[in-house]
Amino acid sequence: MVDSRITSLIVQLEKLDYLPYQIQGIIREIINGNNLDNITSAQADQIVEQLEEYILFAKKCKKRIMQRA
Repeated sequence: MVDSRITSLIVQLEKLDYLPYQIQGIIREIINGNNLDNITSAQADQIVEQLEEYILFAKKCKKRIMQRA
């Protein structure tokens, strides 16, 4: 079962206009193509950390875009 933290972060990325295939690619890269349902807690933590970084980056980009508009 997918960690609820990961699910929440995926939803946040989707709201920031990431497409599902992009999110899946990010996750696949982090866990080296393994099945998300069979990850270790360490891998889950790593996914959470990386997805949080992507969220921060996306928010920063959106902020800059809005400032230029």
